[in-house]
Amino acid sequence: ETHKFGKGSIMLWGCFWYGGIGPLVALMGKIDQDVYVSCLANNFLPWYEELNKKTGKEFLFQEDSAPCHTGAYATWYKKTRCEVDSFDFWPAQSPDLNPIEHLWAYITRKLRSKRSEIGNVAQLEAAIRKIWNGIPCQSFWKIWFPVCLLGASP
Repeated sequence: ETHKFGKGSIMLWGCFWYGGIGPLVALMGKIDQDVYVSCLANNFLPWYEELNKKTGKEFLFQEDSAPCHTGAYATWYKKTRCEVDSFDFWPAQSPDLNPIEHLWAYITRKLRSKRSEIGNVAQLEAAIRKIWNGIPCQSFWKIWFPVCLLGASP
């Protein structure tokens, strides 16, 4: 998700599960397969392995069909290293079907009241991280439950 304001923008990658949030990562430059795989390797995978150990549950990895997610290298990495089930296809830019889009919308709403306090990209990132870390746990149930109705499971 790219968050913009008058003095700059920041690209963020984040994940969540029905029990809470995962890592929130600032990504720099053009987001291609190399950047995306690096994000998965250094942020998602350690978090996911720890979560899997703690819960003993299997999870379903859902992402949209952005080119950096679906290229040969990214696909190979996810199949050989992440060892997590995922959907074969998920429509890009379909916020009604993409649960994390609801979290980005929540963050955007919360940011509106803080615009005057944000003077640069570092302050924007700090404000977003504060909101991210304060998202109420019940929000994940509201977001996750409709996905269950579509056939996914925790």
